[in-house]
Amino acid sequence: MPPLPAVLLDANVLHSNQQRNLILQLAAQGVVSVAWTAAIEGEWLRNTEPGIRERVRSHTLPLIRKHFPDALIETAGPPFAPIGRTDADDLHIAAAAVKLAPCRLVTWNVDDFGLKGFVGRIRRLERLLRIDEEDTPTVKTKGPGEK
Repeated sequence: MPPLPAVLLDANVLHSNQQRNLILQLAAQGVVSVAWTAAIEGEWLRNTEPGIRERVRSHTLPLIRKHFPDALIETAGPPFAPIGRTDADDLHIAAAAVKLAPCRLVTWNVDDFGLKGFVGRIRRLERLLRIDEEDTPTVKTKGPGEK
């Protein structure tokens, strides 16, 4: 059986209960494998309303980590090397995508990633549901000798 498609979740996708739950259900059912970094978790928490932040930190994150123990991946820390025209604030996400490659990056901030320099294709969340060989957005690293 081929490996599951790897999906790197951006903080803006984790932030929404409905989006997060949909993608985690897909992972729980063996459709995809999910991943994110501590920096992505930190961004999610920073952008969560103060009244909800502690509940996410004390309840939601431990529950997700329990059910998806391999989702939290590590990348080399800052400084991150520039990747094409990727926004400086999102280099940690691009670095995680390259480390996890091949993977699908699920984000609402498509414009923050320079598509020519950022290897692969990035599509919005609604494209995740059409997982097939021809239309799946994929981040791939270049092999030896490839330009």
